[in-house]
Amino acid sequence: MTKSMDASLFTHLTPTVKIVWVPADSTGMKTGPSRRLKGTAVGGVLKDEDLSVTLRLEPGPLDGHLLTLDLTAVKPVVMEEINLLYGIYMKDKKIWSQSRELGETDKISKIHTAVNLITHLGLQGDYYIVEHSGTRGIIHSTSVTHFRGGANITFFGSLAERSGYTYFRAYFNDNVFDIHKDIDGKFLRAGETMTVFKVLIMQGMEEAALWDGYASRIGPEKRLVKDAHVQGWTSWQVEYVFIFSCMLMMCRYNYYGDISEELCIKNLDALKEKNYPIDIFQIDDGFQTQVGDWLSINERFPNGMKALVDRIHQNGYQAGLWLAPFVASVKSRVVREHPEWVLMDPASPNKMYYAGPNWGGFVALDIYHPEVRAYLARVFNYVLNKWGFDMLKLDFLFACGMSPMAGKTRAEIMYDGMELIRELVGSKKMILGCGVPLAPAWKTCDFCRIGADVGAFWEDTKLKLLNVRERVSTVNSLYSTLGRWAMSGRFFGNDPDVTFIRQSNNRLTAEERYTLVVLNNILGALVFSSDDISKYGPDEHALYGATFPKVKSTVKTVYEIGEHVYRIDYEVNDEPASQKHYITYANLGRSAINVRLPDSASSRYWFGTESSAHLTNTHPDHFYARNTTFVLGSHQTRTFHEIPDSSLKQVSLLGSAGHIVPGVEIQRVIPGSNIKIQVKPKKVRPSRIFLSVPDPN
Repeated sequence: MTKSMDASLFTHLTPTVKIVWVPADSTGMKTGPSRRLKGTAVGGVLKDEDLSVTLRLEPGPLDGHLLTLDLTAVKPVVMEEINLLYGIYMKDKKIWSQSRELGETDKISKIHTAVNLITHLGLQGDYYIVEHSGTRGIIHSTSVTHFRGGANITFFGSLAERSGYTYFRAYFNDNVFDIHKDIDGKFLRAGETMTVFKVLIMQGMEEAALWDGYASRIGPEKRLVKDAHVQGWTSWQVEYVFIFSCMLMMCRYNYYGDISEELCIKNLDALKEKNYPIDIFQIDDGFQTQVGDWLSINERFPNGMKALVDRIHQNGYQAGLWLAPFVASVKSRVVREHPEWVLMDPASPNKMYYAGPNWGGFVALDIYHPEVRAYLARVFNYVLNKWGFDMLKLDFLFACGMSPMAGKTRAEIMYDGMELIRELVGSKKMILGCGVPLAPAWKTCDFCRIGADVGAFWEDTKLKLLNVRERVSTVNSLYSTLGRWAMSGRFFGNDPDVTFIRQSNNRLTAEERYTLVVLNNILGALVFSSDDISKYGPDEHALYGATFPKVKSTVKTVYEIGEHVYRIDYEVNDEPASQKHYITYANLGRSAINVRLPDSASSRYWFGTESSAHLTNTHPDHFYARNTTFVLGSHQTRTFHEIPDSSLKQVSLLGSAGHIVPGVEIQRVIPGSNIKIQVKPKKVRPSRIFLSVPDPN
């Protein structure tokens, strides 16, 4: 048992290899019961009469290592499970678990059985792929993870996700670290070799550098845009109904019931009238007669989609459209006329594969069926080239790979699905992925949703109690936004979901709305609103206006400084000579906390802003001395701009009260007898600007 967790320990630890498989014939049909092999790969090799394993550990970047496991079938086999188990001392460590760092007292619980039977929400998570024991001290993560011990970070990133999803599992109580591959259903012919694990292990103190090292080895690059930041509006409207009676729970998502051409034009004109310089105007679910019947437009769009796209373009915006290409409603013409296009349930071969409860129930389409591919090609050609949409939001993509099929793992199918998506969209249009396992979307989607839907409320305490990890919830979404920040720009632009600024029909408090707006804009690359801005009052316009132009932050690190309290360190580099350093503190917890500003030898002062600074007729204090302690209230967020002492000796920008990230809306300050201030083109809101002007004497 080693006493520390760092990259070097893997040079002298020999893992236990555990493999489960079934003998098969040359066509992939199983011919016997499951077989098991468990042992250490002495000399890097472990053999059985059916298969052999080769394990290698080679030098990697940042003083790290590359751990590779190749599996060769001696005879035809269908794989079920493969694991590498390491004995590692893990006390006082934190492991990154998909969206948060968790430790020995934390747990990941399985969705409640009754909830899943009624809603089938378990299909939209990984509950069927990896065990959710609900035991404290058993934590897992997919594709990437890290251990944090003090300031030191040991990073693990899979470079072989296409062969199957890689799970990193920590058993704190047993001091075991397990690398698991979702290889269920993979058929290997005699003599065939596959790389099961290829894990990059690195160590360092700069989290961003570790992610850079990992991202540089992920490919190929298929994105149309890289490092883009966009703002937009979407017709996404949600009615969230929770019914709980006599232990019967039902979630109903009634998406976009009121969407219409009239509604879209109303919001389009309001945005133009108020001169909000958004980039994309997106039409979401509700334009079609049924999900799956994409070219059949309902009566609420009497002039068709091309006329609406033309109107969007005339207003100076790009046009986006929502589709769910891999699914179809059970009520759709596609399912009624082409039942052979639908995937069949592996557990019941005569039953269609039910994929979820939305729209009265929907099923998954077989992406390998030639007629399905031809149908999707026709739909995408029409939508992109005839109607003229510039970006597609493609949702519920997970459905194509819910189960192993035709000798392929879930991940192999999902990667095939994402390759099909990019082929259909082409190289000149943007993709916003949604409802997709993240790794298959890396460097294929231009933007991607990275968490659950937000709601017009902070938390759904009932669904949280029932362990629905994918529940609609603002705080649930924010944990993913904070935890997955490093993916943005490196793999795709993060979409943290919409912001809610409106005060009507919204149970979020003013501080919660502000926290959602600030965190989504700092950590997200694509930030949309779905509010009807024609109903905004002065304070709502003031806050929305303070989000323009979109902040383009270079995030250095995000970490918890207290329970549910986060510190975000980032820079804004508009010009080489105007680099600005910021810290944003966000309290997602229920209790207020005292926070102390950093003590810097080169900066005596900070310029701060909070929610009240973005209301009309309020002028809070902005300047804080280093080491100042302030109270960060429950669900409150505050942002601080570091003022270097050197800037106090010349004419320079100290901060502003016109943007949620103070000073971001200012292009440059030009000193002289008449000081000139240049603002950025997309600045919307009037700003009070604070300058340092040295005494000429």
